[in-house]
Amino acid sequence: AAVTSFIRSHHLRPQFHYLTGSQHDLQHVWRAYNVAAVRPGSADVDHTLYTLLVDPSGVGRVLFDSRATPKAIAHDVDQLLS
Repeated sequence: AAVTSFIRSHHLRPQFHYLTGSQHDLQHVWRAYNVAAVRPGSADVDHTLYTLLVDPSGVGRVLFDSRATPKAIAHDVDQLLS
């Protein structure tokens, strides 16, 4: 319920999958993918603004920054799937 509320209140896309868990559990994932997560004095967590495209074997293949367009992402996904 908390995740659903967060997604709605922040106008996030519901078709994406959001990683949730305890801070202890998430720290392992953050380290593995070089994600910096900080809590700047509020309940919200601020984190790295990158999207990592991971292939089916779990290997990071493409790193998109916040300026990546849907067209560019779709192109790269298509290339990895073909």
